[in-house]
Amino acid sequence: MKGCARKSSRTALVTAGLFLLAALPAFCDRVWLTFAIDYGSASSTFGLALPPFPSVPTFDVPVQNNASADVILSTTVEYGAVRTGPFELGLAAKGAFGLSSWNLGVPANQPVIDGLGYVHLYDQVHIGADWWALAAMGTMHLHLGRFLTWDAAFGYGPYGYFDLTYYDDDGVVSGPLSGSSSVFPPNSWSIDWSTGFTLVYWRRVGFLLSIGSMGPDFVTGLGVKFAF
Repeated sequence: MKGCARKSSRTALVTAGLFLLAALPAFCDRVWLTFAIDYGSASSTFGLALPPFPSVPTFDVPVQNNASADVILSTTVEYGAVRTGPFELGLAAKGAFGLSSWNLGVPANQPVIDGLGYVHLYDQVHIGADWWALAAMGTMHLHLGRFLTWDAAFGYGPYGYFDLTYYDDDGVVSGPLSGSSSVFPPNSWSIDWSTGFTLVYWRRVGFLLSIGSMGPDFVTGLGVKFAF
């Protein structure tokens, strides 16, 4: 009896393994991995100043609207869960890393003054920052033919800034940026979305053009996606 039970158990395991193996191609055919590079931008109203003269070096950027120019790398893993005619619904997990640069311009209140007291009239001040973002998303695809697909995604997730620094064009002032959690939060949450088109080749490789929002940025860019 024990031998029969062990044999039945082995048979069940082998059957389950064969079933999963047979289902693997169908499962993998619905899993896509996307790599994208985007241009992004965020805007915020703030000022930036060092202690006023006679402290040196010093500068004083007034409270103003500032915008960033960012390069963003992202990766998305997507599973196409439901297919109905030309429509496809799925779930995705997305991660992004942004290199952010903010140009605050020439300080209008007080220009950059170096350690010797020289005034740098046309010296522009910048902020450099990095950020990360994660999102869980629902996806939808509309197949417009054999090779073209309209894509849309909507989700929610955390993001945060890190490695904040300020510097100027003339190399007079630089240092870490602190006390700016309201403008550059280390931990926050955002609604993330994207829409665009994918041109598919060989059923397993696609090239995409999209716009959307990820973390703190509005983004637009290009990507390539692969089916497993």
